[in-house]
Amino acid sequence: MRIERLAARALMAAGLALAAGAAAACGHCVEDRIASVYDHAVIESAKATHLEIAFLAVEGPQPHGDAMRRAVLAALEKGGGVKRTARISLETSACSIAYDPAKVSLRQLVEGSNRALAARGIRLVELR
Repeated sequence: MRIERLAARALMAAGLALAAGAAAACGHCVEDRIASVYDHAVIESAKATHLEIAFLAVEGPQPHGDAMRRAVLAALEKGGGVKRTARISLETSACSIAYDPAKVSLRQLVEGSNRALAARGIRLVELR
């Protein structure tokens, strides 16, 4: 009886360890999505020039290919983001961009970007 209980506990512990390992880097949690578009040089430059960084989820039909990548990046800049600071990961459906809060709010950035992406059925949502 004692051996059976120990074996059951060992199996349960092994199952939990496997499940925890799989959940640690699934690509769908906020932290994984932010990490996939985090660029330390952009962050440091933004801090030095009093810019903010927006981390956003890309929602809608799964974006694929360079054309979709270029469309999202262009929409972010058109929405008020600072040129050449956008990063996108199609694998995790996430993107980031620096913006000047004195010129555009986060809400305005997202809304402007979404207007540019509406025809593609894609929308950006702030990652929290």
